[in-house]
Amino acid sequence: MIFLGGVTMLSSCKKEHVVDFGKEDPIIADNNVVNVTGTEWVRVEESYFLDKEIKGIGTVEGNMVLTFMDFIDQGTYFLSGHLSDDTTVVRHGLHYWPNGPGLEDIEIVDGKVYSTGYWDGNGLWEFKIDEINSLPYNSWDPAGAYGIQPKAFTIFGTEKIVGVDASPYVRSLSGNISFPDFDHSSTVRIHNLIEYKGDLICAGQFTSSNGTVLNNIARWNGSEWLALGNGVNGAVRDLEIFEGKLVVGGKFTAASGNTDCSQIAMWNGTSWEPMDKGLIGGFNGVHRIFVYENQLFAGGDFNGTTVINSENIIKWKNGNWIGLPNTVPEPVGEIGLYNGKLYVANKFHVMNGNFLMRLQ
Repeated sequence: MIFLGGVTMLSSCKKEHVVDFGKEDPIIADNNVVNVTGTEWVRVEESYFLDKEIKGIGTVEGNMVLTFMDFIDQGTYFLSGHLSDDTTVVRHGLHYWPNGPGLEDIEIVDGKVYSTGYWDGNGLWEFKIDEINSLPYNSWDPAGAYGIQPKAFTIFGTEKIVGVDASPYVRSLSGNISFPDFDHSSTVRIHNLIEYKGDLICAGQFTSSNGTVLNNIARWNGSEWLALGNGVNGAVRDLEIFEGKLVVGGKFTAASGNTDCSQIAMWNGTSWEPMDKGLIGGFNGVHRIFVYENQLFAGGDFNGTTVINSENIIKWKNGNWIGLPNTVPEPVGEIGLYNGKLYVANKFHVMNGNFLMRLQ
């Protein structure tokens, strides 16, 4: 999923944020909360999207910022671009890196914007906000993780923490913290890191650490990884904080044995809580959670709930699921808000069929 003004009714996370992605609270912009709704999904008619997978969506200084991955011209990765209005893409920040994925997920932590990926030997990049309106420009500076490709990133206290696909799976970039490794019967994957109630939370695909059973999500107590209840019975893809609780989404059917916690659930600090009876259907579960004030959106590969048909994208508000137009054709991987309207992009690359869609 940057942090300063010029945009009205933009948000992510928990307050009126002028940010459409990320895991932490940026600066508050205004007190107007938009009830995000609509009757149809409309494609942003830009042929540029058709052969490029959108990896991140965000908003900076009135511009929608996108990161892309180019699957047609293999090895050319469009690191950034922006939507100057609802239909026109301005491209910039093009970089050629034949053996790496370029920039991937975008997150905001402590008022700064970061992207994970791998480019020129660096795995973590910081967005230079003061150059957003100066074209052409190279809007990213290397911020660390030399020689590795992070899959997850957050700042815990003063430490930059990354999760990677090789041992050690969680690392402090300063080297000041040594985290015990995780175990899994096949492959360990770290999908997300976030700070919640003073704890570092790590989620992904893992079974245990140093003999402690964790089941795909854990909290760091300063010396070891501890379980959140009995964890969840499948991979965790995304984490967000909503109304003081940690929302966990992924490919699982239960949390601590509760089958009402299917694909998505809340951790209140001591126990798991279902969100109604969770979500059903699909093959890959929840990929992305997006929060705007008192509204939470879950996107991924699912059919909806037991009573609501809302394929691949659904809204949670006031303790209830609310269906959205049931016409998003592919699993959702990215969600953002721009000019008060919700946008989604597909998760899996579709040859000549990648999309950015707007709810209106």
